[in-house]
Amino acid sequence: MKKPPPPDSYVAHDCVILAIDPGNVSGWAIVSPRRATMDRDHVVSVFPGQTVWSGKSAEGPKNAIVEMARDVSTDDVKRPLVVVAETWTTGNPVYDRRMRAATLLGLGAAWERWRAALEEVGVPKSRVLRVNTSTWRAKVIGGPMNRSTEEWKRLAHLHAQQRFPVRASSVKMVDDEAEALCIAAWAMYAGPVGEVVKKVGKRYP
Repeated sequence: MKKPPPPDSYVAHDCVILAIDPGNVSGWAIVSPRRATMDRDHVVSVFPGQTVWSGKSAEGPKNAIVEMARDVSTDDVKRPLVVVAETWTTGNPVYDRRMRAATLLGLGAAWERWRAALEEVGVPKSRVLRVNTSTWRAKVIGGPMNRSTEEWKRLAHLHAQQRFPVRASSVKMVDDEAEALCIAAWAMYAGPVGEVVKKVGKRYP
C-alpha cells in the first residue's frame, strides 16, 4: 500500500523557500519566514515577518539566484533552505500527450541548469523537492483541472498577486514567475516541505 503524503501545516514552515518553475523563462521565487536585512533586487513584497523576491532567468547559469537564496537562509534569517521545483508529469494521459517531445526536452534542459547550480552552490539533494503541476494547482488555485493552458496562466497571475500583493517593481510579471510564486505559496504549508524541515533539525546549516 502506498504511504499517504504527510499532512499540510496550518502555519508556514520555519524555512526559506526557493521555488522554481523551469519553464520557457525559468521563473523563481524566494520566500523568507521573516523580514531579511540585506538589500536585494526583485523584491515583490514585504509583510510583517516575511520577505519575498521573484524574477525570471531565461538563459545561462542559475548560480546567482541559488546563492542569493542560500545567503538569505544563512546570513539573514538563519533558517534552512528548501528548494521546490515543478515537475511536468501530471498523471493525466490526455495532458501528457500534448507535451511534445521538444517541449519536454527544453524543460529538461532548463531544469538541468538549475540542478547544476544547486549542486555547485552546495544545496544538499535532501533539501530539493519536486512538485507535480496538478498538485500545486489543486491546492493554490483549485477548481476544475481541465482548464486550458491560457486559463491556468491567467489564474496563476491572479493568485500570485493575491498572495503577494505588494509589488516593489513595475516590471510586468511573466507567466513562469507567477507560477513560481504559486509554487512557493504551496510550499509554505506543504507536508513534504515540513518533513524536510523536521529532518534538518539540529543539523542546520
